[in-house]
Amino acid sequence: MGESIEGDVSVVRTKLVTKQGTEIPVDYRMLRRGDRWLVYDVVIEGVSLIANYRTQFNKIITTSSFQELIKKMRTKQEEFIQGEKRASQ
Repeated sequence: MGESIEGDVSVVRTKLVTKQGTEIPVDYRMLRRGDRWLVYDVVIEGVSLIANYRTQFNKIITTSSFQELIKKMRTKQEEFIQGEKRASQ
C-alpha cells in the first residue's frame, strides 16, 4: 500500500484480503539498524501489538507482581520452544 521513511524510522502499510473479501490494514513499524530494517511493531486495524502487550503486562504487574509477569513470559517461551521442537521432528 505504501511506505514512509523519516531517517531511521519507517512505516510500511499493507492490507490483507480475506477469502470473503474483507480488507484488513496491517502496518509494520520499522527501525534501520546498519543496512537492515527491523520490525519493532505491527499495527493491525489500528491496534498496536506493543500497546496491547504493554496493557497486558501492566495488568499482570498491578494485579500480581513483576515476578509473576516474568514467570508467565518464561512459561510462554518454554511452550514456544517445545512446540518448535515438536514441529521439527
